[in-house]
Order: sequence, then structure tokens, then C-alpha cells
Amino acid sequence: MITIESEVGRYMNFTDFDAAIKFSEVEYGYEGEAWKQVKNSNDFYQLEMFLNEDGIFADVEEN
Repeated sequence: MITIESEVGRYMNFTDFDAAIKFSEVEYGYEGEAWKQVKNSNDFYQLEMFLNEDGIFADVEEN
């Protein structure tokens, strides 16, 4: 599961990688080659790192 902070400060939890990707695209407008690599990774940890590097709070919780 990954938790991502929205632009208005709400924390959104996702267990589905594609839903987390879609949220990030809509909320923050991500696109481009680096974003495509994150999408293709299907890896919550890569998504977390990408968002954190962009100044967005994201945290992966292990089950």
C-alpha cells in the first residue's frame, strides 16, 4: 500500500498501483519519459521515490 498526499493536504491510500498512478497523473499532471518509466515499473517503491524527489509526500507500507 502507498499513501500519497494530495495538493490540498489530504492523504490518499492505494493498494492498486494503477489507481495510484492515475491519481498522481490527475492530481499533479505527471507525464514524460521519467514518468513513463515509473508507470512501467509497476513498483510502489519507485513511485514513492519519484514523488518524494518531487517534494510530494508518499510512503509505502509493507503488509
